[in-house]
Amino acid sequence: MVATINPSSDRPWVFLWFSIFAGVGLAIAAEWVPWARFPGQLSMVRLAALALLVVGLGLRRAAILTLGRLFTVDVAIHANHVVVQSGLYRLVRHPSYTGLLVVFPGLSPSFANWLSLRGLLIPITFGVLWRVESEERALLQSLGPPMRPSATVPNGLFHGCSGAAC
Repeated sequence: MVATINPSSDRPWVFLWFSIFAGVGLAIAAEWVPWARFPGQLSMVRLAALALLVVGLGLRRAAILTLGRLFTVDVAIHANHVVVQSGLYRLVRHPSYTGLLVVFPGLSPSFANWLSLRGLLIPITFGVLWRVESEERALLQSLGPPMRPSATVPNGLFHGCSGAAC
């Protein structure tokens, strides 16, 4: 049994998708600004971007595999739901979203423009952080404080950081 938390008001999921489309749209628009183009050869930038893509996608895939049946695209609480604390979840509170934030800078060399990089990252970062806060609220509401991974681990992407921006 899966209980979706507020399925009719899962605005963070809609906002996340909106932010991704807005970010890509801004990146495409900014591509035409000549003064913001990356200088010189792009081979090293493209190599670094490829590394970011591979690491980010690997991180996201490993997070999904670690969650197994608990992974959903909606904010959902399963019967006998537990907060996963193994694998990547020992080190990173939200490795799947962290993976997304690592992947998108890897797209920037295709635009070869600093404004495109900013246009891509700013809306997507806001969308991901909004989604993280939604999941944190749902877990706390459904499972209560005893189900938090640790009383000393605040909301955010990484253990040991305070606030959602970490």
